[in-house]
Amino acid sequence: MPGDFDLVKERVDIVQLISESVPLKKAGRGYVGLCPFHLEKTPSFHVDAERRTYKCFGCLPPDALIKTADGPRPIQDIKPGELVYAGDGRLHEVVVTHEHAFTGSLVKLICAPFKVPLLLTPDHKIPILRPKSRRAEEIEAVRIRPQNYLIYPPVDRHAGSISWDALSAWLRPKGKRPKPLPLQVETVVFAEWLGWYLAEGSVSNDRSVRFSLSSDEFAVAQRLAELTDGLFEEKLKMSREGSRIELWFCHALLARWLKHYCGDGSHNKRLPDFVWGWQSREQWELLRALVQGDGSISRGGYVAQYGFVAKPSWELTLASARLIDDVRDLVIANGVIPTVREYHHQDGRRAWTVGVKGDPRQGWSGGEHRPTDLVCVRVRKVERVEYDGPVFNLTVADQHTYLTMSGTVCNCGEGGDVFTWLEKQRGLSPSEALKELADRAGVELTRRAPEERKFEDRLLQANDAAAFYFRQARTSAAASSPA
Repeated sequence: MPGDFDLVKERVDIVQLISESVPLKKAGRGYVGLCPFHLEKTPSFHVDAERRTYKCFGCLPPDALIKTADGPRPIQDIKPGELVYAGDGRLHEVVVTHEHAFTGSLVKLICAPFKVPLLLTPDHKIPILRPKSRRAEEIEAVRIRPQNYLIYPPVDRHAGSISWDALSAWLRPKGKRPKPLPLQVETVVFAEWLGWYLAEGSVSNDRSVRFSLSSDEFAVAQRLAELTDGLFEEKLKMSREGSRIELWFCHALLARWLKHYCGDGSHNKRLPDFVWGWQSREQWELLRALVQGDGSISRGGYVAQYGFVAKPSWELTLASARLIDDVRDLVIANGVIPTVREYHHQDGRRAWTVGVKGDPRQGWSGGEHRPTDLVCVRVRKVERVEYDGPVFNLTVADQHTYLTMSGTVCNCGEGGDVFTWLEKQRGLSPSEALKELADRAGVELTRRAPEERKFEDRLLQANDAAAFYFRQARTSAAASSPA
């Protein structure tokens, strides 16, 4: 029987079979047409005559941010071989990237607490949870309704160890050797200093470390001078320039170390890998300094103007999508669920805000949310947006899902071969599809003894059960904690 399957599949022309119900056009090495499984205006249904398979690709528009090993990146910039986070919270390799034109209505999902809008083609599948359900199911974006939940899994971050070893590229072959980096530092103190650097610091000419503060932050300047002296035995120089206070000190190796571990420029800053291996207290000190430098903190209390008691809260606004994503995962890992919002400036630049309602220190590593729990991202509103342009998708190894700024999405839609085509289009069983295609191809199926047929029937039933189990396991993977 396995030989019969292969022979029938080889002899049946999948293009001719599908063309009987779906008009196809030649496109490169394959054929395209309107997907018979969804309503669409632009072809996303691809037939590969060489591999004898078909596939319908749901897609995302350009600039949709995908969570990768190097932080959130636009989907159109991701290449095969790169690593993206999947629905199990781990990194997986991108096998293939896809692009095609689309004209029609995109589905726009507005969610909470991650309020970054998610746009998809109507046929793009998403793992969701329904109210009072712990079992995930994959449905098309067009079928999602308010009160459904997207899934954001616990992310498995690589916890590196802090290293003060200078890379050979940082040392010049000639000339005076720069001042060495410290062999060790007090981690809690360094965490606070690093938080201030991520908020207010920069590297100048690969030689000096600078901090730029507003004129009313003189107390912060004094604290930075104290921390810098204690950690690196360096005296901060200070000058006032208009409404700014500028602080700096020269340390070539430290400047290059910061660029290597923390990124270069405000749009590319990130948390170093070793932060994920710190204790909760050390992570809190970094976050507290970062929020004080680049965010706002409200202590709450009675608001006389509106006549109510406001809860304590804090917000952090940054131009670096990677740093915002890092902070979100750091907060979640410590048991607190933050909000995330996206802003678009008139000049096309984007910024992001992460915040927490209530006092995050009270729930830090002690709240009801455990770091191994998934975050349920509630769909608040579903809109339709007209769009005419390219859309993109990824094929991801093993998990067949990937993470956006809002939650998990699937990486592919309907697909299969000549057998699954008849099963889905005509509702035939695998054995019925085999018999019909064998007649079409002029293949005489091998006759079996009754005992062999019973055994083969049991194999087919087991195959159907295994396929059903695999589909259920794949859609439920994001709803379960990683092993």
